[in-house]
Amino acid sequence: MTFRISLILLLLAVPLAAADPNAGWLAQGWEQATDWFRKGGSAMWLLGAASLAGVAFGIERLVRVRRGLIIPRTLSADLRDLLAKGDVAAAKALAAKTPCTLSRAVEAMLEQNHADSARTSAAGLEAAVMELRPLLRSNKPLIVVASIAPLLGLMGTVLGMIGAFEQFALLGQSGEPAIFATHISEALVTTATGLLIAVPATVAYHYFKMRVMKFSEEIEVAINRSAALLAKSSTPVNTNSVKA
Repeated sequence: MTFRISLILLLLAVPLAAADPNAGWLAQGWEQATDWFRKGGSAMWLLGAASLAGVAFGIERLVRVRRGLIIPRTLSADLRDLLAKGDVAAAKALAAKTPCTLSRAVEAMLEQNHADSARTSAAGLEAAVMELRPLLRSNKPLIVVASIAPLLGLMGTVLGMIGAFEQFALLGQSGEPAIFATHISEALVTTATGLLIAVPATVAYHYFKMRVMKFSEEIEVAINRSAALLAKSSTPVNTNSVKA
C-alpha cells in the first residue's frame, strides 16, 4: 500500500510541476531546466524522449518486479510447513489464494502427483522459468535507453561543433567569441545530458536484473525443498486424500 501511495504521489508531482512554474524553488528549477533544454538545441528533443522512455520503463519495472508478485516473504515457509505435515490439499489451497510466481510453480509441481523429487521439482522449476524469463527480458528497454542516450548526446555534440565551424568560416577572425561559444555550449550540453540519462538507466537495468535473478534463486531453493518434503511425506503423494 505504501508503495502504491508513493507511486501515485510521484505521478501527480510531474503535472503539478509543469502546471505551477511560480512556486518558489520549483520555479527556479523549472527555469534552469528549460534554459538547459534551449542551450542543447534540437537534439534535446530526442534526448527528452529518451529520458521519458527511461522513466516510464523504470516505473513499469518498479510495479512488475515486486516481491509480492513473485515470491512473498512468508509463502515459502508456509508451504513447507503444510507439505511437511503431508497436507497437500491445504498447500494447494494456499497457493491458489496467493497468486504469484512461486505459487504457480508449486501448483505445477503438485500436479505431478509423484514421489520422485527430481521429477516434481523439475516441473515446478519449468513453470517458474516460464514466468521469470519474460521478466528478465523486459529489462532490456532500459539498457537500450542507456545505449542510445550517449549516441544522441554525441549527435548533438557534432551538430554543435558543425554550427561553430560554420560561424567561424562565415565571420573569420572578426567574429565575436560569444557566437562560437553558443554552439560549443550546445555541444557540451547534449553530451552531458546523454550521460545523465544513460547512467541512471544503466544502474536501473542492472538493479532490476539482479533483483529478478535473486528471486529466481529463492524460488529454486523453495521448490527443491518442497519437492523433497513431498517425497518424504508420501509415496506416491495422494492429492485427493483430504476432501472438503
